Amino acid sequence: KEGRLDFSLYISPPKIRIRISENVKENEYSVTMLPNEPAKIYYEIGSENPTISSPIYRNAISMKAGQSLRYFAINNAGNKSKIFIMEELKKPIVSPLPKGGVYNHSIKIGFITSIDTDIYWRILPDSIFTIFTDSIVLSQEGTFVLEYYSGSLDGKNSPIRRAQYLLDWTTPEVKISIRRGKHDSVSIFFDANENASIYYTIDGTNPHYSRSTQTAGNKFTSSKDRISIFRSREARLAFFAEDIAGNQGTISVLDIFKPRAIPSIP
Repeated sequence: KEGRLDFSLYISPPKIRIRISENVKENEYSVTMLPNEPAKIYYEIGSENPTISSPIYRNAISMKAGQSLRYFAINNAGNKSKIFIMEELKKPIVSPLPKGGVYNHSIKIGFITSIDTDIYWRILPDSIFTIFTDSIVLSQEGTFVLEYYSGSLDGKNSPIRRAQYLLDWTTPEVKISIRRGKHDSVSIFFDANENASIYYTIDGTNPHYSRSTQTAGNKFTSSKDRISIFRSREARLAFFAEDIAGNQGTISVLDIFKPRAIPSIP
C-alpha cells in the first residue's frame, strides 16, 4: 500500500570464538578472539568486568597460566553481547613432548603441565585411559593417535586433547618409464610408491650437491610427475626421492637415450 514503510530490526548480538595457542614449558599462551561478524571486542585480564573504556581487541592477547579473560562485543548495529569469562588457563594444561607430527625414528613421549597434576592417556582405538607414569614408546611404523587429559586434586580436569604421530623410516621407491616426446625429446614419468619429492639432474651430476638440481613430484601431495628432456649425448638422469618424513632413497643414474642402468654414484 502507498505510504507503507518496510524495515527490519537486527537485534542479534555477536558471538565470539576463542582459540588458545600454548607453550606450556615457557608458560606462554596466546589467545585469539574470532567474532562471527564485524565487531569491537572489549576485554580485561583478571577479575574486573570490561567496559567500553577497556582495551579493544586487535591482536592475539598474551596470557599466563592461572589468568582469566573477561570480554564482550558490540557489532556494527550496536548490539551488545553479555560479558563472557574465559577461565581455561586456570585449569591444568598439559602438552605432549615431542608434539604430534611426522618422525623417521622411534620416539618416547612425555608430558609437561602448567601445574602438578595427574595425566591420563590412551592410544586409539583403546577405550580405557591409563594414568601416565613413564614415557610412552612408539617403536613401530604407522599412524598413532594419542588422546590425553589432566586432572587436579580439586577436581578440575582439562578437556581431552589429541595429537597424531606418523612414524615412517622406510625410504620411498620410484619407478620410471620413458616415452618418446615431441620433436627430439623424451618424456620421463616418475611413479613413487608414496608421496615424494624427486630431486634430479639431467647431466648425471649428484643431485644432493649439484647446482643444476631440479625437483619433480611433491612429498606433501603427489607421488607421480613427468619431465621432458631433449636429446643430447651428455644427457644422463640422476635422481633420488625424499618422502614427508625425510627418508631419502639412493641415487639412481640412467642413460636416457641408451636406456640402461648405471651404478649409483656416491
